[in-house]
Amino acid sequence: MFPSSALVKRELLTSLRRTRIAVWLMLLVVCCIVVVTISWPDEASAPALVSSQMTQILAGLTAVLIGGCILFIPSVAAGAIVAEREQDTFDLLRMSLVRGSGIVLAKLLNAVGLFGLLIIAAAPAIGTTLFGVGLDPVVIVQVFIIMVTVTLTCAFAGLASSAFFRKTILAVIGAYVLAAMSFLMPFLIALGITSALHSGYGSSFFVSRSNGPFAPILSELVEIVSYGSLPALASPLSAVILIFEGSWSGWWILLSVVPQVPFWILFVALTMRWLSRRDAHAVVNNEKPIDDLDVLRERREQFPYYLLDPLKRKK
Repeated sequence: MFPSSALVKRELLTSLRRTRIAVWLMLLVVCCIVVVTISWPDEASAPALVSSQMTQILAGLTAVLIGGCILFIPSVAAGAIVAEREQDTFDLLRMSLVRGSGIVLAKLLNAVGLFGLLIIAAAPAIGTTLFGVGLDPVVIVQVFIIMVTVTLTCAFAGLASSAFFRKTILAVIGAYVLAAMSFLMPFLIALGITSALHSGYGSSFFVSRSNGPFAPILSELVEIVSYGSLPALASPLSAVILIFEGSWSGWWILLSVVPQVPFWILFVALTMRWLSRRDAHAVVNNEKPIDDLDVLRERREQFPYYLLDPLKRKK
């Protein structure tokens, strides 16, 4: 039904046959098994201790999955478009029925889908936490939302870098830089906002308006700023720490998702713009006659744009 679905199938099948995917799968499964084995409670443990240990297991698995996501997805997404250019198949892909948005969607689904398949393969180790007691379902949902946020940010950053650069190694480095910028910039901005609010004017501004219909929300914002938790809530990586520390049990944790949305929009817009950018072909000097030896030699070197005198190319 959708032309891009064929591209998704081709990308997934090609990627799953690579050796590095098997290596990533082995590392992910081994790390999950180690986390579960080390923190698994004893049979004689008290229920309160079991609850604490199961939360510790969930925290360890979350760290493994987020770390794997940050290391795996940018490198995969960074090679999605630049590999087509290096293999000289990008022009053929652009001439197909798949539009630019379809290409971006297919590459995105490939990067996210590969990591999803790795998580499914490690599901037996991850699912052991469901046999424990004392896990808060709200915490599990919050962790899932943070995981999705980190995954999308890494994937969009990798696609933008892949569309801009012409070499795979540069695209991979650029993907990690963009992903780091997406996670650090909201933290630094929130840190500056917290410093400004602690100067005196910001707190009095919120308190003076705490009698309106938004009084509960404003009061919690004042509490967040007072405890200095706003920078930690601005980044999904630091918000995960607050989830398992129990510092903020409410849905204020999801504030870390909001700063990532502008980065998603920016990366998609840049990817679409750079995707339609065409490579500049070499300019041929047409002032000389067509039978001039220098002109023929210059055009032979620009093969396959000018296929002249093919029998004498090696001379």
